[in-house]
Amino acid sequence: MGVIGERGPSWEDVAAPDGYAPNCFYNHPNFPDGFLRCSVNQLCSYARAYLNKGVYEKQRILQEDTVKTMLAKRHLNCGLCWWEYELSNGDTVWGHLGSDPGINNLLMFNPQNGTGTVILANTHMGEQGDIRKEIATRLFEEAKNMRV
Repeated sequence: MGVIGERGPSWEDVAAPDGYAPNCFYNHPNFPDGFLRCSVNQLCSYARAYLNKGVYEKQRILQEDTVKTMLAKRHLNCGLCWWEYELSNGDTVWGHLGSDPGINNLLMFNPQNGTGTVILANTHMGEQGDIRKEIATRLFEEAKNMRV
């Protein structure tokens, strides 16, 4: 992922090393599959590469066949690294969700219409329930009305 913008995602960099951190920054016990630190822009760039069949800013970073393989359902609604989700409006998108105490995230994209969304939250959903998919549904609905 070093090809994708900014300095690139990292397991070492924290968002605000001198900022407010009541619970301090910590690492995930099963590194490296958790706690990859990256920005919304970096994740959006990553999603754009999938929407463009493996091309990011005119540079091929994944073969088109690799993207097809990753987005082919293997069992249930799971591809390779990606899950297929049905949103509350009936649309089907690909994505990946993650969470740990104090954080929640979501990256989803729709190859059919070229839209995607990223949500990063520094909170645990807790008692309110997981509202990430509902927020994503609303963002995808808004994207349908946008002209680029």
